[in-house]
Parts: sequence; structure tokens; C-alpha cells
Amino acid sequence: MSASVTYATSARPPSRLAVNAHKQPSREQLVAAARDLPELRQLQVMDISPRAAVVDGLASEQPRYFLQHALGFQVHDAAHPHLPGHHGRAEIGWEQS
Repeated sequence: MSASVTYATSARPPSRLAVNAHKQPSREQLVAAARDLPELRQLQVMDISPRAAVVDGLASEQPRYFLQHALGFQVHDAAHPHLPGHHGRAEIGWEQS
């Protein structure tokens, strides 16, 4: 007996759960999330937009992961910026047609 799998062929709007879960943190919430980690003592919040928070002063990648997961929000390191037209910081991108 085989199971039938159906895949959506068109993009759907985000679910209410996803929309409700995506909350832009305040500067104070970022600082509070970083407060107890020694690796984040030098944290500086550079910018917060609806897409991501940009921070500086991270000793390594791990504190950024912690903040991103603690807040449920994208956190970018100013020392390693995302590249325009590329997938994040990847050296590859999309060709213009």
C-alpha cells in the first residue's frame, strides 16, 4: 500500500502562527537577552528593522546564534555583512537576466 503525497504548487501567505511568532525585538530586549553571556558584553545594537537586527561587538558566531534563537528573529553581525544580491554572506548569488 503506497501513501499519496500532495505538494502545494503555489506560494501561500504565512500562517497566522508564523505571523504572530515573528516579532521585531526592541533594543532593550536585545540587550536583556545578551546580559548574562560574557561573549556578549561588548554587544552594540546598530540597527533593528522588520527583517533583522544588526549588531556589532560579537566575539564569534555562537553568540549571534544564541541571540537569534533566543529572540526568534534574524540577527546579523555588522562585521560579517550580508551581501546584496547574494544568499546571506555566501560568495554565490543570482545572475541578472
